[in-house]
Amino acid sequence: MKSLHQFFTLLKKHILLRRRQPSLLLLEILWPIFVFTIVAIIRSGIPPFKVGKCNYPTRAMPSAGLVPFIQNFACNLNNQCETKDISQEAHAAEDRVEKMASKLAPLFSAGKSTSSLKNMERIIDALQNIKGDDIEDILSKL
Repeated sequence: MKSLHQFFTLLKKHILLRRRQPSLLLLEILWPIFVFTIVAIIRSGIPPFKVGKCNYPTRAMPSAGLVPFIQNFACNLNNQCETKDISQEAHAAEDRVEKMASKLAPLFSAGKSTSSLKNMERIIDALQNIKGDDIEDILSKL
């Protein structure tokens, strides 16, 4: 109750200060009413509609670096909603990378570094042909 009394006291003070400019006082009172009326008309004119499950693609945050952040921001301006779970796709991609790294690890181990250097040309050729092949196909080319 005290806060309501304080509010009305401040409102009274404000109105007393605005008596010198009645047009500004009228504008300050009518402008919020006008804006809320417009919002209410728009809201009642367009009925809400139900949207199913919606997932948005992952974004690079500014902590990832300025270039990836701006690139990701510019490339995803349309911000389309996906019905499939994108986080599962990201985990699947991580699993594929881990699987490929574990299979390529023996090639780059310390004991086999000289043989790895000899096989480097084949490795580079195989990696250049990745385009969309399955990991097993890539590793079989090695």
